[in-house]
Amino acid sequence: MAETKLDTTPGNRPLSRSLIQRDGLKAGTPAPDFTLPRLDGSGDISLTALRGKPVLLVFSDPKCGPCQAMTPQLETFHRQHPETQVLMVSRGEPAANLAKVKEMDLTFPIALQKQWEISKLYAMFATPIAYLIDQEGVIQQDIAVGPAPIIELMGNGAVPSGR
Repeated sequence: MAETKLDTTPGNRPLSRSLIQRDGLKAGTPAPDFTLPRLDGSGDISLTALRGKPVLLVFSDPKCGPCQAMTPQLETFHRQHPETQVLMVSRGEPAANLAKVKEMDLTFPIALQKQWEISKLYAMFATPIAYLIDQEGVIQQDIAVGPAPIIELMGNGAVPSGR
């Protein structure tokens, strides 16, 4: 009987052997800070710079159909709830992201991660997902995965109660 050999190429181990957390950060966890370039070219944006008001942090990709379907609702939420900052972290090529912004007339800030480096910090490699972060930088609810839970998060006002 032939022996099955695992591929030992760096970065090529099965998910079952991965040490990377992949189930999202839990409520009560301090939100990991990051600094990324803004899609519009106006410099960088950091999570720390948004402290003082709640943040709806949404991970997206311009090639993600469910992301596209819920993005107009994110824009509506952004316009109707100025007390909560919507911040989208997207992937992919700047041109594809800029086309999405133009097509959907988006006004909330969008930051670009190169691959999954910020997703890794937030322990989830999927889109769309969202976290509600309070004004002090603490995750208020467990991760919302998919359009319906994200829309529900917005429907709940996405405004965390003060401590």
